[in-house]
Amino acid sequence: MEVDWSAIDNKDTVYHYTKIGTAVEHILYKKSLKFSTGINTNDPREYKNWDLEPHLEGNCTNKEFRQNWLEAEKSLAEVKARYKYACFCLNDTHGQEQTGLPGYARLRMWAQYGENFYGVCIAFSAQSLQKRLSDKGNLYANPVLYDGDLEYNDTALSDADANQFLGENKEEWAEDYIRNHVNQIFFSKHEDYRDEREHLIVLRPKSSAYIIGNLKFANTTSQ
Repeated sequence: MEVDWSAIDNKDTVYHYTKIGTAVEHILYKKSLKFSTGINTNDPREYKNWDLEPHLEGNCTNKEFRQNWLEAEKSLAEVKARYKYACFCLNDTHGQEQTGLPGYARLRMWAQYGENFYGVCIAFSAQSLQKRLSDKGNLYANPVLYDGDLEYNDTALSDADANQFLGENKEEWAEDYIRNHVNQIFFSKHEDYRDEREHLIVLRPKSSAYIIGNLKFANTTSQ
């Protein structure tokens, strides 16, 4: 049986690398996909708390300012942890410095996420995944931007206006902060990761559940 690989050589197909046990027991058998909380990623930027370096214009004691600052950072970490995400790899019809590689043929991904070349790479339809998730909460799905000025841009984002959270509900402020800066927080990575050609689906779920079931996979046809 010959597989027609052209059926998944398109802009809609995204690839998920994983271990054989995870693929067989959960993704394929149960048709479910567990979204990550960021703890098990290889990028410390994704699992560390987002540090603030806020500025303040106006009258406020140092003690009050510091207390509000700490409360804002705590709320920001708690709200960010509620966002779940799943990582995929793109065919090289997207992104910067294209190599022409299909998403299932990336050696770095096989080594890092595919159980050191003993794992599995599963093809999904990005549109079908997003449709399946559309009623689960706030959904964001984009290719990752690999940023050569990431540290500078992160520092600029951390320079929050303290007037926006002084005396305010810190949780509501944190929700707005992440919602307004979701691309910089979730969809930007250092350019050293550019070979991953990552496509990220980020979900702010309505509930605490982060295992999504009833999945649909991309199809190949045999000739």
